[in-house]
Amino acid sequence: MDYFKGFLTGRTYVTKRVAGVNFRYSYSDKPVFFDPFGMLDEFKQRSSDSSVQRIELKTSFSEPFPGFIYPVAKDSPSVQCTCSKNGQELKTTRFTFKNGIYPVSFYRFELNGNLVGTFRRQYDYGAQFQTIGLHLATIIQSAMDPEKEKWLWETESGAQIFLENFGNSQLWVFQNSELLDI
Repeated sequence: MDYFKGFLTGRTYVTKRVAGVNFRYSYSDKPVFFDPFGMLDEFKQRSSDSSVQRIELKTSFSEPFPGFIYPVAKDSPSVQCTCSKNGQELKTTRFTFKNGIYPVSFYRFELNGNLVGTFRRQYDYGAQFQTIGLHLATIIQSAMDPEKEKWLWETESGAQIFLENFGNSQLWVFQNSELLDI
């Protein structure tokens, strides 16, 4: 069945089992296999580090942020991963594109069909990190310490924006971080 589906769509389908969870990948060209639960755990661990500047965010926000490049509706993800855990279905799509001279990986996390967050890694070796941070702080109208390398903006309702320099500029955005506990 997957053979015929792949033949018609031009995509390849693979299932991998990691830590007791079956991940079903669909991809075109070169595959990049990733563990969405591992990514979310990594986010939770790094965003709770003591070196993170935690900033209360008093205004609401929504993506897309002005001045940031996002995949558009006609773009097809390079990889799509679907898995289930505790009766919840997590679908993660990975897009790749360029922001000027820098390649970008952009992930969308959907839980039971609802968008819960995004992750953007710009392969710039952190060169644009300060610029991104200052631009983001302007958009969401919030102060930040430019000497830090990790900022976490949080609202009372559980929305979070986490920007870090982890070898490259990385931006995590979740409208409801409580949904990450699956």
